[in-house]
Amino acid sequence: VSGTKQIIIRNQEITITSLKVVGTSEGKYSVKVGQKITIYTSITPDNATNKQLEWSLDNYELASIDSNGVLTAGYVGKTSVIITVRTTDGSGLSDTVEISIKQ
Repeated sequence: VSGTKQIIIRNQEITITSLKVVGTSEGKYSVKVGQKITIYTSITPDNATNKQLEWSLDNYELASIDSNGVLTAGYVGKTSVIITVRTTDGSGLSDTVEISIKQ
């Protein structure tokens, strides 16, 4: 006697296994006072279920960053900010980058 049974597994989440800051829209890690720069990341695997990222700064008095990784430099030059990007899928991954603010 033999038999078969088909089992369908749904709602499986694929978590991010690697998160890296890979560059900026300007190709360099500096921005002039009052201007914007976009921070780009690389996420692995490409088919991760939740690619939403959380962005933060070490000093919000010097700059701001939005949910798309766009940094707007404040009006204080000759300094830098540390940007941290984190996954929100429960994988606990993060990466940081330092951006100089120039006059």
